[in-house]
Amino acid sequence: MTAARDWTWAIVVLDLRGVRSAVSSGAEPRRPYTRLVGSGLAIVHVNDIAWVASTLQAAQRRRGDTVDLIDPPKPGASLRWPWKVLSIALRLPILAGTALAIRRRGYAIAHVHYATQALVGLLCTRPFVVHCHGTDVRGVVSGSLRGRALRALLRPAALVVYSTPDLEIDTRSVRSDAQFLPNPIDVATFAPAGPRSRDLLVGVRLDPVKGAETAIVAIELLLHDRPATTVTVVASGLLAPAARARLGGRVSFVEPRRHPDMPQLLASHRVALGQFRLGILSQFELESMACGTPIVATFRYAAAYDKPPPVEEASEPQAIARAVVGLLEDHERRERLARDGREWVIAHHDSDAIAARVDRLYRRALAS
Repeated sequence: MTAARDWTWAIVVLDLRGVRSAVSSGAEPRRPYTRLVGSGLAIVHVNDIAWVASTLQAAQRRRGDTVDLIDPPKPGASLRWPWKVLSIALRLPILAGTALAIRRRGYAIAHVHYATQALVGLLCTRPFVVHCHGTDVRGVVSGSLRGRALRALLRPAALVVYSTPDLEIDTRSVRSDAQFLPNPIDVATFAPAGPRSRDLLVGVRLDPVKGAETAIVAIELLLHDRPATTVTVVASGLLAPAARARLGGRVSFVEPRRHPDMPQLLASHRVALGQFRLGILSQFELESMACGTPIVATFRYAAAYDKPPPVEEASEPQAIARAVVGLLEDHERRERLARDGREWVIAHHDSDAIAARVDRLYRRALAS
C-alpha cells in the first residue's frame, strides 16, 4: 500500500509541470490580488469536506465577504489503493480547470480544502490557504516520496491549517508553521429541538479508522442488556454491511442524510456515539453536541483547548454500553451534559467566531 501511494505521488510530481504549463498558456492577464467588497474579502473555497467549506462560506458571507464555493467532481474517489492511482489522470484536468476559473475571477484568496488539492492553489496564481482534513496528511512519513510531494505542495501556501488536533504532528512534519483551526459549527441551525423520540444515534461513518467495530460490538452488548433501547444507525462506510448482518432488525438503519436534514436527526435522539479510535471530535460529534445530544466517545486531545469537551468518555465496548445506559436512565445527568456540551461548542466552534479568526489569518497572510 505504501508503495502504491508513493507511485501516486510520483505521478503527481511528474505531471505538475505539464499542468502548470497548460494553465499558464491560456491565462488572462492577472487581476489585483486583493479585491475588497465593502470591508470584506473576495474568497473562494475549493472542495467541501464534511461541510466545513460551506459552513465557513455562510459565516463569512454574514461578515460581508464575497464568498464562492467550487466543489469539483472527484472521479475515482471511492477507489481504494492501489487502484486509486488511476484517478490521478482524470483529476488533473479538473484541478487545472478549477485553477483557471479562480485565476480569471480575481479573488483575494483561495481556501483549498484537502492537502492533495493544493495543486489548485499552486496553479491559480492567487495567495492560497491549504486546509488539511485527515487522510490527506494522516500517517505521512516526512522523508517518503509522499512526504516530499506534500512539502512541495504546501510550501508556497500563504497559510496551512488542520481541522482536528490529531493531525498536528503529521501536518507540521510537512509544514512546520501549520495551525489548528477548529471545525466551524452553525450553532443557530444545529440547536436543540424536541421531541427526542429515540434513544441512541450512531451517525459517524462506519469505517475502521472511526472505531466502527468497537461501536458495533458496544451496540450488541447494549441491546443484550437493555433490549428495549431504540437505536438508529446511519448506513455509510466500509463496515455498514457488517453492521447490518450483526445487528439485523434490532436497530433502525437509515441512509445518509443531506446536511440540511441533519439537525432534525440529531435533535431527535437522546444520546449519540462518537469515534473510538482517533480520539477526536469530528463534525458529527460537534453538531450533535450543538443540538444538545450528549456524546459517548474517546477523546485524547484536551490540551488543544482551554477547557476539555464535556463528553462521556469510554473506549471499550462494555464501558461504552454502560455509559449509554447510564445516560439514558439518568435524565438529570443527561440534561446537564447536553447543556454543557452545547455551551462548549458555542465557546470553541461557533462558525461566526471561527470565520472572524479565519479573517484575521487571511489578512495576516495577505500582508506578509
